Amino acid sequence: MRHLFAQSSEGVPQDLVLAALDQRLKEIDELAAGLASQRAETLALREQLLAEWPAGRCMAQKDTGPPAGR
Repeated sequence: MRHLFAQSSEGVPQDLVLAALDQRLKEIDELAAGLASQRAETLALREQLLAEWPAGRCMAQKDTGPPAGR
């Protein structure tokens, strides 16, 4: 982001700065959503394992689904 300010000694148009910041916020939101999804899937798997193992049951890899976010 800071490279925008180094482009010109006269400054950078406000709309360009705001557009770049909006784009970065969008990227951050997308990353955060992906991490939240992976966290939920990991937590669900953990809870499932905690329920299955005491009952003496094992889980096959096919029962866990694909890795989150991959």
